[in-house]
Amino acid sequence: MNRYSVFFDEYGNTGNNLSDINQPYYIVSGWVIPNDLTNPIRESITKSLKSYNPHLKELKGKKLLETRKGRQFLCQLMMQMLDIGCIPILSINHKDFVAAAKLSYLLDDCIDPAVLHSYNLMVSAESRNKFAHLLLEMCPKEVGKFANLLRNPELETLRELFNEIYLNLSKRRLKYASLFNQDLIDFTEAIWSLQNDLNSQPRKAASAINLPCFTSLLSLLEDFGRKNDLNIDVYHDEVVQFREAYKNYSEYMSNGTDFHFTLDNGFTAWYDLKHTTYKGMKKSIEDPLIQIADLLCSTLQALIVNEEDIESTKDLAIVWVYCYVLLNQLQYTSFYDER
Repeated sequence: MNRYSVFFDEYGNTGNNLSDINQPYYIVSGWVIPNDLTNPIRESITKSLKSYNPHLKELKGKKLLETRKGRQFLCQLMMQMLDIGCIPILSINHKDFVAAAKLSYLLDDCIDPAVLHSYNLMVSAESRNKFAHLLLEMCPKEVGKFANLLRNPELETLRELFNEIYLNLSKRRLKYASLFNQDLIDFTEAIWSLQNDLNSQPRKAASAINLPCFTSLLSLLEDFGRKNDLNIDVYHDEVVQFREAYKNYSEYMSNGTDFHFTLDNGFTAWYDLKHTTYKGMKKSIEDPLIQIADLLCSTLQALIVNEEDIESTKDLAIVWVYCYVLLNQLQYTSFYDER
């Protein structure tokens, strides 16, 4: 069985604050690398860094983006990773949408399933994204209020918020308005669920955007591993707040039942890890492969978040085009099928 490693970094970490207008996106990205290439790539990155600037001890995308020379060097390294067969993996999340998704999941905790069935209003795993989009489109102000509420759940505030959503959706004659009917909601259970997110993991990690995004990426990597008979080791840049939570959740998934569902893009999300192993966190300065994940994150941030910076966009666009084409191919062919 072939062995691969994945090295992740992130951009836009604001913990359980989903309403920071200065950082509207949370991005996690990294590289899937064959294990027999990890050491040669480390050596190549170190050599390239010394050639670019012998005084730099570590590659930082934010610093490289500041100059034309730095952007060209960053682009060169990204293209080298792609050319030798490393696969980018990324998760780009608008925090408003994440708040809407959290709101939709909360309904599962505070409405009796039998009641949902009687109203024919079940929101399945497959349609969860569409429902979150609906909430964000129809009730953007209310979703913003919910994002703020996540940091300090209060019963009366939640009641008022659900009533606002109910009235808003009812005016539009949408059947999902019934999901926010106060007669159906167990608000005690809803508040308990929100408070449990704050308290169930160290440093309030379970209430943050980071944890669900990380577990989703683990489940998609598991799909890669199962389809192509691969074992995949996963490493993440060091983030102290999530060190214990990532470890706890990955262990839970490794011992989980065979729960999975198919996503709209054809991938299967697995929550029973057999081919994927989370190995823990590494300090960026100690491993060039974490640094190269940082560069991918910075490239995505520059292209998506700072898209008005035309000069940077032109310098980095080739990386995005290459990644886009490659990732589209992977949706229709088996992983590493032609590598």
